[in-house]
Amino acid sequence: MLKARGMGTMMPAVFLKKRVLTGRDAALAPLFLAALFAFFAFLCQAPEAHAEKTASSDGIKSVVELFTSQGCSSCPPADRLAQELAMRDDLLVLSLAVDYWDYLGWKDNFASARHTKRQRDYSRAMGKGGAVYTPQMVINGKRDVVGSRRRAVKTVLAAENPFLGRAPVSLSMDAKMLRVDVGAWEGGGAVNTTVWLMPFVGMREVNVLRGENGGRKLTYVNIVGNMMPVGMWRGEALRLTLPADLVPKDGGVAILVQENGHGAIWGAARILR
Repeated sequence: MLKARGMGTMMPAVFLKKRVLTGRDAALAPLFLAALFAFFAFLCQAPEAHAEKTASSDGIKSVVELFTSQGCSSCPPADRLAQELAMRDDLLVLSLAVDYWDYLGWKDNFASARHTKRQRDYSRAMGKGGAVYTPQMVINGKRDVVGSRRRAVKTVLAAENPFLGRAPVSLSMDAKMLRVDVGAWEGGGAVNTTVWLMPFVGMREVNVLRGENGGRKLTYVNIVGNMMPVGMWRGEALRLTLPADLVPKDGGVAILVQENGHGAIWGAARILR
């Protein structure tokens, strides 16, 4: 697209060996060169900056939500198990820090009242009256297990395979926009689901100074931040367009399609920056 011919009348004025610039021409020459170099630099960088990334629910068999806390002495083994499970391509693992242990002497800097509410909503949906505990893993929105019990977690995961992905989810993202596509459901009956946006950062280490874990360095993976509902899916093809700024620069975003009332998860996908 850029042709040297378009600059032919000016370049000799700058580069001819015996041409001497004076006055206004001499003052403008450095500016012209700076602009020219900046333009070429932009052309070299533009393809990478505007490259589109894509992802889909293909291959994801289960969604694992770990409810945890820096103030919970029983949680570190579950946090380590979550890191191990997150290495599997067929699992979507998310860590949600709750805030109800903050009174024990250490405030969890990842904790959110929204995470606590989500956990209590799960408890009610599972017939447990809103009672909560940590560490808790919720699998596909349907079953829960103590997150530090490795054998029990893997038993539940094995029983849940293959993931019943009835809502095919695909994601694409460029520098400005995140596009969420949920395909049409071929089954019958009414469909009432919420599309959840779960921004997360990949991994963090925390030096806990007080409380039950005082003096320990803890590591967390796929730490959920400002989760929010972004749409409703009723079985027909759906497209949502969201600002790419919602995706953390050092992490990614997960999209969950979940039965209203914190029921079963019908589909899920993740995309990284």
